[in-house]
Amino acid sequence: HSLGKITILSPHGKEINTYDMERTICDMVRSKSRMDLQTFTDALKRYSKRKNKDLSRLIKYAQKFKIDQKIREYMEVLI
Repeated sequence: HSLGKITILSPHGKEINTYDMERTICDMVRSKSRMDLQTFTDALKRYSKRKNKDLSRLIKYAQKFKIDQKIREYMEVLI
């Protein structure tokens, strides 16, 4: 899936394909039952405190994955 795919440079100058923060948060919510709860909680807290977070993008992605209600609930608690 190409939604949220970005290219970054590694410390060695190589291009790496990865996903942006918002896509990663969506993937984590979708996989919550297979994740360590502490890792999940820490990631959501860290995202919610970031200055460069894009909540509208997060909701847009969440709608595509049909998890927007869950994302809204988590973000309401954290923000």
